[in-house]
Amino acid sequence: MAMVGVLTISAQNANDGYDMMMSIDLSSHEADVSSMLYGVFFEEINHAGEGGLYGELLGNRSFEDKQMPEGYRVEGDRIIPPVHTNYGTGKQSECNFPWPKAEIPDWILNIGGEAKATMHTTTNEPHFSTAPTTLKVRVEKTGKGVSLTNAGFWGMGIRLEAQASYRLRMILKTTSKKPLVISLEDADGKRIGSTSLKLKANGKWQDEVLTIKADDACSHARFVIEFPEAGNYDFDYVSLFPVDTYKQRENGMRRDVALMIDSLHPKFVRWPGGCVVEGITLNNRFEWKKTLGDPASRPGEYDSWGYRNSYGFGYKEFLDFCEDLGAKAMYVCNVGMACTGRTGEVCKEEEVETYIQDALDAIEYAIGDPTTVWGSVRCKAGHPQPYPLEYVEIGNENFGPIYERRYNQFYQAIKARYPQLTLISDYGLEGNHTAEHLDMVDPHWYVEPERFFRDAYLFDSFDRKKNKYEVYVGEYACNDGVGTGNMLAALSEAAFLTGIERNSDVVRMTSYAPLFERKGDRAWPVNLIWISNEQVVGRSSYYVQKMFANNVPDYNLKTDISIRPETEHEALTDYDGYISIEPRPADWQMAEDMKYGPGTIVEFKARGNEAYTFYWGKTKQNLEKALALNIGKKTGALSIDRVYWNNAYPYVSQPIDVPSDSTTHQYRLEILRDGIVCSIDGSEVWHYQTPLVNRRFAVAGFDKTRQEVIIKAVNASDEPCKMHVNITNGNVASIGQAIILKADSKQDENSYDRPFRIYPKEAELTGVSPSFDYPMAPNSVNILRLKSIGQD
Repeated sequence: MAMVGVLTISAQNANDGYDMMMSIDLSSHEADVSSMLYGVFFEEINHAGEGGLYGELLGNRSFEDKQMPEGYRVEGDRIIPPVHTNYGTGKQSECNFPWPKAEIPDWILNIGGEAKATMHTTTNEPHFSTAPTTLKVRVEKTGKGVSLTNAGFWGMGIRLEAQASYRLRMILKTTSKKPLVISLEDADGKRIGSTSLKLKANGKWQDEVLTIKADDACSHARFVIEFPEAGNYDFDYVSLFPVDTYKQRENGMRRDVALMIDSLHPKFVRWPGGCVVEGITLNNRFEWKKTLGDPASRPGEYDSWGYRNSYGFGYKEFLDFCEDLGAKAMYVCNVGMACTGRTGEVCKEEEVETYIQDALDAIEYAIGDPTTVWGSVRCKAGHPQPYPLEYVEIGNENFGPIYERRYNQFYQAIKARYPQLTLISDYGLEGNHTAEHLDMVDPHWYVEPERFFRDAYLFDSFDRKKNKYEVYVGEYACNDGVGTGNMLAALSEAAFLTGIERNSDVVRMTSYAPLFERKGDRAWPVNLIWISNEQVVGRSSYYVQKMFANNVPDYNLKTDISIRPETEHEALTDYDGYISIEPRPADWQMAEDMKYGPGTIVEFKARGNEAYTFYWGKTKQNLEKALALNIGKKTGALSIDRVYWNNAYPYVSQPIDVPSDSTTHQYRLEILRDGIVCSIDGSEVWHYQTPLVNRRFAVAGFDKTRQEVIIKAVNASDEPCKMHVNITNGNVASIGQAIILKADSKQDENSYDRPFRIYPKEAELTGVSPSFDYPMAPNSVNILRLKSIGQD
């Protein structure tokens, strides 16, 4: 973290000239802040693991990349799953996904001059029946050379460093006697490192481990096997890793990528997903048992995000990674339901017990006694002690009656055997009535900035008496209207987190999603960390996460905050979408693709005793991220909801006197940028104007270990914010610390060219007193740490 020097602040008495005023009672002890509040969520998306975090440098190392899930078919460059009735929509699923065009992905046979050679894959006589595909190379004539090359993930996925060593493992068989020459080359064919492999020439599988040292650095390298003579060469597995992985594990993680997670000091890791848990279809779901054992024996699986997961970053690697990070483990199990955004397949009721047993087996592997079946498997893998598994999530983003029934079945079975585990449901904040028991729920939010600014206060009104469960916000990000991510997104997330921390008696855990994006594969628009061969870049949102996670208080302090609102009103129409109404009145004349805008007027006739929902800001395909105006006697009010991920969240509601008869009435709706006007039969019955925007947020807590007050303050305005802090019932030292993240513009963001454009800077605060002014820069996130020198 960069030091910007000394920031002198002034001691003042509060007056009316402040944009924000905080009064902090140093003697108070409000809600304890969860020690588990900040964790990370890993999913194989955007090549987050393959070519990203996971250290493997070669693509298609086991030659399994063209193995399809059962029942799938290929048309051109698309793979098409079988059709199922989607449990979410009730309709027949129709979807397709990318499929590699190359006959043997990532491997190229180079034939020079008069040479003659062929290659093909086969499943006959494999070394491992669980990963049955092998590559057969037939060299008839060497001519000017025959070689096999692999450029891995966009150039082996990493910058090769001069004098660095790389671990090669190769399983092959041949009757040829001359040693293979194995080398690393740059993009121009210049050799930058080599070794040779002596062949046993007995036609039997040989499993060899070698080390290759790079003589020069290279950002886009390729791996080369040169064939010295004619013959038959069969390959079952060819793998290359940096020797210097994170914590020096052989089948480990890319060190610089893992350190970006390490720097967040995550308290837990959620794994393996996400949609990969559910799968496109159930026979395509993530299966943890297939990820155990020798990496060369693992079959891998076509990933829900359009490429093959080698299963190299498997269940044991996940648990080891948690230990290496000092984090608890959270395992997400499948409940016999495929992703509703794909096929939405559901297993038969009589098959549910199989899925329950699979979850119990996974838990037993992690924490079971060595005398148990799966606990003994863990011991044989070299880990006799239990792993730090403390959380199990029952399903991922499943919903509806089928899920509700299965959740109860899983909960009962797991709790009966492992009562110490915290079990997490896919339920949102509402609609949990069919759950027999709830430890924790997992709502997900992928939203526009305005939503997070508003939801900074969401949990302030959470009904703690009615809702006895705790909350884990397992996936959240500002990813709508912010491009691939910018400072505006980071500011809105910081604002949201002030509310999360203030209400940590309810919200016990959070994790941003998705975690990684590999340069070359963006399947999701906004991601926390960007990975290329040469760099690992944290977005501004990453540094918000780091600042909050590295400065967690033990408990909140009673804080009274007065904020001067800005002059503009919140916008209702900052959405790119269309207009519709459900159910559709008989005289509805508007076209399906009519777009709204400020000043749009909608008129229609409807019966007074019927209810209608008028949507705008939606897409043609679905109602996600829409605004919904509810009108009619059945509602008893005019109300506006925001619709996200099939859930409606109240925005505003106001009772009105609406017609209750069965006759037809004339409705007129006028959309304003900052409100809406509704008239019935020519008379205005409702004129709603949104509140003034708030772009300033704060929370205060106390760190018992360091005896410090921690203030987290966000100024998401384009104007400076003059903040006054008044500490009562105690005193603070005159010197403190400030950590500041700021940008010149809300549209600014880090990039591969400017990775530290937005980066936290540290300053020493002088002139601190129990009553002082602090100037917050525009578009900034600020953390102040003040040493307590006594409480009254």
